[in-house]
Amino acid sequence: MQILSAKTQFKFPEETIYRTTLGDGFKASAQKCSAKDKCDGEMIDGTWSTIYDQAFRVELSNGQRFISNFRYNVKDTISEDPLADGASRFQGIGAGDYINFNSKCNESMVGFVQ
Repeated sequence: MQILSAKTQFKFPEETIYRTTLGDGFKASAQKCSAKDKCDGEMIDGTWSTIYDQAFRVELSNGQRFISNFRYNVKDTISEDPLADGASRFQGIGAGDYINFNSKCNESMVGFVQ
């Protein structure tokens, strides 16, 4: 069993990196990268849209779809260490209780591809 902490680094058995650009008019493009700083794959066009105020979706012309939630963190006034406090500390807090969270809409969390 792995114990999670604020310093936990998630690693996946396989990783594919795409540099994705969201543009005006809901146009998007993505390029497959061989490393985090070396993108040499073909440019793939697509579109993007938001999913309510929680996430965004990119749909590429090759059929791939990327979905990722906007980043948010529990406010320090609620918990300085959510992992140590445990789930019972957060009973009664709902997704719509925006006063309890700090949103960072210019960042995203780990997403997935379909």
